[in-house]
Amino acid sequence: MKPIYLLCVLTLSAPGICSAAGGPGDDPLSFTVQWKYGPMEVESSTDVDHPALLLPGRNDDLKKSPFLAGILSLVVPGAGDIYAGNYIMAAVFATAEAALWVVHFNYMAKGDDQTALYESFADQHWNVVKYTDWLNKWGREFPGGEDTEIIYVNPDESLPPWERVDWDAMNRVEDAIIEFSHKLPRRPDGQYYEQIGKYPQYNHGWDDQLSDTKEYFSNLSPRFLEYAAMRGDANDFYAVGEAAVKIVVLNHILAAANAAWSVSRYNKRVKFFSRVDIRRDVDGHLVAHPTASIRVRF
Repeated sequence: MKPIYLLCVLTLSAPGICSAAGGPGDDPLSFTVQWKYGPMEVESSTDVDHPALLLPGRNDDLKKSPFLAGILSLVVPGAGDIYAGNYIMAAVFATAEAALWVVHFNYMAKGDDQTALYESFADQHWNVVKYTDWLNKWGREFPGGEDTEIIYVNPDESLPPWERVDWDAMNRVEDAIIEFSHKLPRRPDGQYYEQIGKYPQYNHGWDDQLSDTKEYFSNLSPRFLEYAAMRGDANDFYAVGEAAVKIVVLNHILAAANAAWSVSRYNKRVKFFSRVDIRRDVDGHLVAHPTASIRVRF
């Protein structure tokens, strides 16, 4: 076999190798890289009527998988675009992912801090004993509460208020009164802290509610309203944190779709072709001239 040589040509306009597209319907710009290997002697006596026998071939090994790109970006936004060579969009999706997680953790932490703040406020200013005393005095005045029991309250004031009340008896009275919508869960259940600042029936447990009346809806105390606003702030923080997670999911989906689309565009721009020219040399031997071409369109 004769020595093998390698020739690599990169051009935009050289005739016979490639050209810059300029005709109607052609790509605005393209270039071709050719690798030529040879000469290689072919040990065959096959007659060739033409100066060159072309054995065309096509190799799709350079094509990329849109499915793989989509999976990569679905797992890690931007990874599929890196695979596709679209580095700008990879940076966009990766930056969005990082920013969204920062927002999520930041606002969830703010929600936790605000929750601790309003729970401390409630422990200082809302008293289940005060609420129970109001029920014992006025509960039988409400429809359904005419025959309700007296709720036992331990007189030992050294105990925390939530340990002094017969909680089961209190819930039975609440359940009997027709217009009451809820029964108070035991502290420190999250619903305990929600209900005392959400439902007016717990208005008389606040220490600034001093009216001696069965009315509880139209005379909401300032601390009831302040506490409700504090809880609202905590819920707003949590809502932003949870929304960030939903956008994270959307970011993964969009990144996957964009990566698959980027790979599809890449596959349309880059083509790889190969062929073998079989010619007779001066001695009459058949010689193979393999050629590989990569065409990139912009």
